Amino acid sequence: MIGAGLLSALLCLPAAASAAELIAHIQDAAGRSVEDAVFFVQGASDEPFTPPFEPLMVDQIDKQFVPRVLPVLAGSKVSFPNKEKIHHHIYSFSKAKRFELPLYKDTSPEPVVMDKPGVVKLGCNIHDGMLGYILVLDNPHFAKTKSNGRARLALPPGEYQVAAWSERLKGPVEDTLQKITVGDEDVRLKFKLELTPAPKVRRQNAY
Repeated sequence: MIGAGLLSALLCLPAAASAAELIAHIQDAAGRSVEDAVFFVQGASDEPFTPPFEPLMVDQIDKQFVPRVLPVLAGSKVSFPNKEKIHHHIYSFSKAKRFELPLYKDTSPEPVVMDKPGVVKLGCNIHDGMLGYILVLDNPHFAKTKSNGRARLALPPGEYQVAAWSERLKGPVEDTLQKITVGDEDVRLKFKLELTPAPKVRRQNAY
């Protein structure tokens, strides 16, 4: 199944007769594969990109954000439906996007426009253990890793700078940058990231 970010990237890519595929493997310092990391091209072009018309979605299931990590193109709308029978109160105090969706259930508020590149950290005023992340990017060339730590991205020939991000990344994203040249052949990359420990799952209250 293609993730929302990767689908947006593929739809926005210019047509190319021979697009090569970048295959990134993202690991932690111990060599363990990292799931839900984002692999992306930095500074792809000065050309403006058109975000998808339909809103992307961060659902709320079993008192968790699903998906926990969502990469999007700047200008994308994100919907936060609540399909549970309990209230949630979603907010973000991040520089990239500040917003608040007061108590609601069995409904979906108006989508929120993610108009500025950066990390948008999500929380719930009622359930402290609910954490989610929206990575807003300035171009559509990105993909999210699966459980095997791998992500694939199609790119036309050219020179690029690529980077990797994780919610647990210790240093700046710029420390992960790699310069690559894409031709007709697939390119395989490996990233080893210094990460903070994985957070413990906290028990949630019932309302």
